[in-house]
Formats: sequence, C-alpha cells, structure tokens
Amino acid sequence: MDMEAIRLSLTVLNMVISAAVWIFVWQARKSQVTQDSVKSLEDSVAKRFDNKGIRISKLEADLKALPSSIEIVRIHERIDDSIKSNQETQLLIGELIGQIKQMNVERNRA
Repeated sequence: MDMEAIRLSLTVLNMVISAAVWIFVWQARKSQVTQDSVKSLEDSVAKRFDNKGIRISKLEADLKALPSSIEIVRIHERIDDSIKSNQETQLLIGELIGQIKQMNVERNRA
C-alpha cells in the first residue's frame, strides 16, 4: 500500500501542480491582454490629445491673425470717413453741374 499511496500522492500532486500552472498561465495571459488593452487605450488617447493640440494651435494662430476690436473700430471709422467724403464729393459735383447748367442758360440768353 505504500506504493499505492505514493502513486496516489504523486498523481494528486501532479494534478495540483498542473492546475496551479494552468491558473498562473491564465492569469498571466489575462494580465498581458489587460496591459495591451491599456497600452492601446493610452496610445489612442495620446493621439487624440495630440490632434486636439494641433487643432487648438491652428485656431489660436487664426485668432491672432484676426483684427482686434480696436482695429475693427478704426476700419469702420475709415469706411465712415470714406462714405462721408464720397457724399461731399457728390454734393460738389451736383453743385458744379447746377452751375454749369446755369452758365449754359445765361449763355443761351445772351
């Protein structure tokens, strides 16, 4: 019986060791898959942040290129001055046309 007990003990020990190795390998693979998934997620998030950073940099550059509110006020003032000047010029042209017509009427009378 000693031999039978030893064989049974070795068989049970073999099964326990096999189960322990199987559990260890399963946990190691599960851990590796989790690490790979986390690494993939980190890479994805880093790439998205890089893309967002590039977009924000471009938007900031575009904003710097836009005129400020003071410059817009100056542009409006210049446009208003130009319109006022144009109106004054039209009035002067109207007066000149009126004077020329008056001179033609007086010339035709004489």
